[in-house]
Amino acid sequence: MDKTKKIFLEIILFYIFLFLPLLFSPFSYSILLPKDILLTIGVIFFVSFYFFQDEIRIKKITLFFLIFILYLFLSSILSKYRFAGNYILNVLIINLIFFVFYTNYNYLNTKKILECFVILFIPVAFIGILQVFRIDFLHGLLVFGKNIPATFGNPNFFAAFIIGIIPVLYMLFKESKDYKKHFYFSLMLIFIFLLFKTGSKAGILTFFIEFFLFLLLSDLNERNKSIIIFFTFFIFFIVILWNFKIPLEKVLNKDEWLKNESIFFRINIWKGTGELIKNNFLTGTGPGSFAFVFPFFRPEKIMFWAKEHSYEIVYPENIFLQIMAETGVMGFLFFLIFLVLLYKNYNLQNKYFFISLTGILFLNLFAVDLNYTTTIFLFAFFMGNIFLKKETDFFILKNKKKNLILIFVILIMFYILFSQFKNFISDAYLKNAIHFSQKTDWEYAIINYKNALKINPDNIVAQYFLANAYFDSNKILNALSEFEKLEQKVPGYILINYKKANIFNKLGNIEKAKEEYEKAIKLDPYLKEALSELAFIYYNAKNYLKAEELIKKALEKYNDASLYNNLGNIYFSAGKSKEAIESFKKAIELKKDKDYYYNLGCVYFTLKDYKNAKENIRKAKSLNIVNDEKIINMLKIIERYDKINKDVN
Repeated sequence: MDKTKKIFLEIILFYIFLFLPLLFSPFSYSILLPKDILLTIGVIFFVSFYFFQDEIRIKKITLFFLIFILYLFLSSILSKYRFAGNYILNVLIINLIFFVFYTNYNYLNTKKILECFVILFIPVAFIGILQVFRIDFLHGLLVFGKNIPATFGNPNFFAAFIIGIIPVLYMLFKESKDYKKHFYFSLMLIFIFLLFKTGSKAGILTFFIEFFLFLLLSDLNERNKSIIIFFTFFIFFIVILWNFKIPLEKVLNKDEWLKNESIFFRINIWKGTGELIKNNFLTGTGPGSFAFVFPFFRPEKIMFWAKEHSYEIVYPENIFLQIMAETGVMGFLFFLIFLVLLYKNYNLQNKYFFISLTGILFLNLFAVDLNYTTTIFLFAFFMGNIFLKKETDFFILKNKKKNLILIFVILIMFYILFSQFKNFISDAYLKNAIHFSQKTDWEYAIINYKNALKINPDNIVAQYFLANAYFDSNKILNALSEFEKLEQKVPGYILINYKKANIFNKLGNIEKAKEEYEKAIKLDPYLKEALSELAFIYYNAKNYLKAEELIKKALEKYNDASLYNNLGNIYFSAGKSKEAIESFKKAIELKKDKDYYYNLGCVYFTLKDYKNAKENIRKAKSLNIVNDEKIINMLKIIERYDKINKDVN
């Protein structure tokens, strides 16, 4: 092969390796969209290079993965959430094309590619170290705390990336000499250090699983293996306890494990996902649709645990469950066949790639990973290296047939690139619109939301925020129209029903408001605002029992002063003075507020306990900065009645 062509091909790969982990955009709502664009451009160049080849040899075994993608495409078409599949299908198609064409460059110098692959990740390690030591100029790349490395915008994504490259680093370390050996070993230690600093429990557990696989596949005799494996697990156990400061009694207590937030979260997400799968067993709900369907199957325990309703669950934190939920049992079987084909090609020469792939898949049992562009590309790259040197049956494409296939594939990628650019520009308008919303400049906010939707009509976030902007700017009917459009597309999305209930409340359509509040509460039984406002409707209708039930439901989760105050008002109106007094006192314990003292004083007044009435109204008056007339008048009335009572006695 011409040396210049080979160098050109390697440059394309280096371009992808260098920028894919690091690239992000501060200009769009999703900072990660440029990664998709960069990868697509790189793969377009990569595939175009075949125009300079006399023929293309497509290995037959690689075409099964195309069948898997075609099934996903069919599943997306059949889904009522077909718009949701565009993003994930675009990412999968680009990675599949890269994988199929990469496996045909048999003349590539794999060792050289891998060396450059690792060296180009030095900036990632450097940024990670700076983040650990709180260098503030990288603040835009940080989440979950200033000293947690999150080069990719999320420490869990960073952990997944590290899990993928550690086996390759170890391979290069074993096969190198002199200064290179020391270099790879040092880089490996840095990445292991960064992995522990991410705090990703799934990532740390996967690291030890990979270490176990190193030992299992090593050349040591069986006895030595057993001894090393035993001590590996023992060290793993001690390191986890030390790193997370977990007392031994907690480890041995099942109930203590279930109290852990991440464990509790995942168990309940998986339970809800199980229900979703049961209801959509055969074909699933469609690729990318999980976030839109899951609210109907979200366990009540999750909503009780979540700090706020807007805690939306985008993935089930398990790629196997996600495939089953979104593509049904058929898609899951395709995925299992895909894994069988992959692992059938294991041999000692490619064991490090298999360890990397196994690590990434194992991580997917507990965390989000393959949904992320950088890691799915690593997965495709490692698969490509497994099949690269494999001698197998293949199709030969030459001359006009070859060029037609290439043009077809490149046209598909350009279509995907166009779609990705649209998403990026739409999200740029969205971010701009949010900026204007925060400044309450509703006119420009609405213009930008509309532009975002004009470019990408499936930008669900933009449509939701547009509806809210109309509502906040008092364009009630426009807001209702947008929320109804959104509900047709994604019923159950975030707070649609609650917002519609607010609108109907404002319009005086109480029955429709009640209906929407009930829908909102069905999706989130602890949605405080919906419970409180619906309780107020029942309170005005003098259905005190139903109003009490709703406020008590909110109090199961929120120890909130305003809720106790509302409950006190309900009891007072229902003639339950003793319960009203207790509720107002609980409100005051949580917050010293003039209205709470006033309400408590009024209850005592109706019981002719003028002493306590006067005391509480005076406290209300002391907090009455704005000179509320009702407090001043009430104090005068109580003092008059108290004086009459004393004169009579």
